[in-house]
Amino acid sequence: MKYLLWGDLESGLRFLESSDRGSVAMGGGASGEEEANDRWIIIVSIVVRKLLGLCSKPMELTGYGVDFILNLISQNGSLLGLLSNTLNGEVIIPKRGTETFISTIGQLDERVELYKPGSVTERIVNLELDDRAIMDLCMMASKLAYENAQVVKNVVVHHWKMHFVDFYNGWDDYQKENSTQVFMICDKPKDATLILISFRGTEPFNANDWSTDIDYSWYEIPKVGKLHMEFLEALGLGNREDIRTFRYHLQTKIVKESDGIDKIDIRSLDMTAYHMVREKLRSLLEEHKNAKFIVTGHSLGGALAILFPI
Repeated sequence: MKYLLWGDLESGLRFLESSDRGSVAMGGGASGEEEANDRWIIIVSIVVRKLLGLCSKPMELTGYGVDFILNLISQNGSLLGLLSNTLNGEVIIPKRGTETFISTIGQLDERVELYKPGSVTERIVNLELDDRAIMDLCMMASKLAYENAQVVKNVVVHHWKMHFVDFYNGWDDYQKENSTQVFMICDKPKDATLILISFRGTEPFNANDWSTDIDYSWYEIPKVGKLHMEFLEALGLGNREDIRTFRYHLQTKIVKESDGIDKIDIRSLDMTAYHMVREKLRSLLEEHKNAKFIVTGHSLGGALAILFPI
């Protein structure tokens, strides 16, 4: 709490470095004051998530309205163009889900071209992650993930001159909806040297995304650490309603038969972002023997990109 409100670095480091309350960090165990602060963070998190739940539909409708208005203006050229088309009866009406319907994020940053399109393939052989062209590709792919599948395909094929593999809407069993979006591309359809996976981040008007971000729940793996529970759920690696699901996905080798792990309902397994992308990645790596892969994302997408290879 001190770190969030006043930038107290020592408090922030104590939280990050301790995987359990019995461990020693910053010269000693967590104090009663720090534990009280953590409890307040949990309480605030729960309250804010409840409020977000109440605001979910208004936020969604607001988002639809903002997206429609921005696309209405842009597709008609400008406000003056919209006025002119209205007077002439030639107004272009935006259609959601088409290659011309751009998200609010895309409207705010209209860039689609890469820094040096040709240089990415040349440098990926040595996977120079500090290279500007590769960093630019990751950044642009993270931004592109906010768009619908048709926009993504259009940009990848016609602007980046790369091979579009697929766009996935992953199932979140806790939220009971397809709320995790991710796309995959290759630098070329044959003998690819690069496979890129990009997860969508927090959408401005999506209450579920914001709720995921501020959730304070975690799942702890002994000798590994604490993993953000709702990020795991977004990938499809568990559901807090049945905590055994996390053990099934993350600790299969140490799960005992007595845990009843065989009784877990995993019918939706193939619909989750993690398993759809993992299976496709396996097949692509088999097909493209010399390919290396990069996982990227912004905001919430960045968190999923970090967790995915673990």
